Amino acid sequence: MEGYPSTNLLRPSEGGRAGSATPERRRKRTHSRFIPETSWHSSLRSVTKMTTAFGVTGPDPVAGPVFAVPASAPIETLARAWYPAARWLREPVTAEAVAARTVPLRGARFRGMSTVAEPEPGELELEDGVVLTGPSPLPPDRYQGLGLTAQRVDVFGVRIDGADAASRAEREVRVLRWMVAAARHARGAVVVEGADTAIPLDPRRSVNRHLFSALTLDPGHALALVRTVLVQATLETVGPDPSAPQNFEIVTHTPYDGSVVVRCERAGSLPPALRTIPWRESGPFGYSVRWLSGDAHQERSESPSHMYQIARHRMAPVVVDVVSVLRDAVAGTVLDDDGFICTDPPVRSR
Repeated sequence: MEGYPSTNLLRPSEGGRAGSATPERRRKRTHSRFIPETSWHSSLRSVTKMTTAFGVTGPDPVAGPVFAVPASAPIETLARAWYPAARWLREPVTAEAVAARTVPLRGARFRGMSTVAEPEPGELELEDGVVLTGPSPLPPDRYQGLGLTAQRVDVFGVRIDGADAASRAEREVRVLRWMVAAARHARGAVVVEGADTAIPLDPRRSVNRHLFSALTLDPGHALALVRTVLVQATLETVGPDPSAPQNFEIVTHTPYDGSVVVRCERAGSLPPALRTIPWRESGPFGYSVRWLSGDAHQERSESPSHMYQIARHRMAPVVVDVVSVLRDAVAGTVLDDDGFICTDPPVRSR
């Protein structure tokens, strides 16, 4: 495909030297199959330079990190959760669409020859000067080494254009943080340049949930709702002005697994993911449901201890149930700690 050379390796033809191939050998080379590289590290070099290899021009493409997600992941939705103005500069084209528009080779001279349709990656501008390039399909032997279980995985690179050193560094840090958060949410992976393995990510790390609604609850009503899940919940703090929408907290202490805190307050600003949501389905009232384990280090870790994972396994469904009863009462949209929209079903029937 002109302008988009493959980053895969070709199996060498049997026998002969370059420049001395006979027509028969040339025919064999025509039939040679694409095979993946056996080393993830060497394939990483190809993928991290994909903005150049795919014919995308621009000053100083960033050679890493590399962002891999299941092909079913909604990349635009993931991008707009942090970059609400994200837009396609050039939309990707699937291999099927490329094949449909390709004129087949005809005539005696092309007998036995065939063309292989490859997808054309697109360019998704996250913000001014920051462009995500892809998707490019990743062969199974490569993404299985990353611990990904999806049947198909796409990989993206990033390019940063026209920025001074300080601005460039800031954008690189922000886009890496987004990649890590998006990969965690979508059960993908991130590999930085020069690494043999992916950054360790814990897809279950984000336990807390944040509901944004156009409706407010008074403290007594909210407490009654929370007690349908946590019967020992107590109202601990209330805002100073009873005549105005109140900020308050509802707290439940457990014997072994820390506390669950529900904080209700009017949001000063809405997260980027809600800027494209109709106002009736989002803010300005926020209901945050947090599990506080008592160990902030474990809560932030991508590889927490076994004991912490056991406690989290018990408490994560409780958080989901609490935010579900609140959403049943006031509707709205639920986000996780990384700012992505969640659609968790209630764990227990009520």
